[in-house]
Amino acid sequence: MKQFFFISLIFITSYSITYSQSFTIEEAMNYSFPENLVASPSMARVAWTENHQGKRSIYVAEGPRFSGKFLVSFLEDDGQALGELTFSPDGNYIAYVRGGGGNRQGEIPNPTSKIEPAKREIYLLPFVGRGADLIAEGSNPSFSPDGKWLSFLKGGQVWAKELNTENNPSPLFSIR
Repeated sequence: MKQFFFISLIFITSYSITYSQSFTIEEAMNYSFPENLVASPSMARVAWTENHQGKRSIYVAEGPRFSGKFLVSFLEDDGQALGELTFSPDGNYIAYVRGGGGNRQGEIPNPTSKIEPAKREIYLLPFVGRGADLIAEGSNPSFSPDGKWLSFLKGGQVWAKELNTENNPSPLFSIR
């Protein structure tokens, strides 16, 4: 019995090694990685980020068919994260953050070692129409219930920007 088991084990192992499929790192990186799926408050629209060969994009879809189309695409593999997507209350805008979180010293990742320091920036993107507008450096964007303000974190403080105005963002209050 032990001999039969041993011979079977050798046969199965040699068969699996001979006929197993292998793949290259290029094939693995060629796969698109969707992530950060969010839905609008009405659930009629969705948005997500996608990483294809290191190039990051934001895709959206609208019901009832929910066929995806991209809204913004970064054509360079610069290693900068794309995420923190959030819809405005009416679902007509998406706020998002480009740039990874800082380390203990607050340094933003700069994987391509560019001369200019990397930034973590908040953008406002209409669901249809023009491109994204830079709001400010920061993270964790959140719309007010009426959609007229966008609050966010910057330097450990809570900031706000009145949308559809030329006013600069300002701190709401000071946290010690």
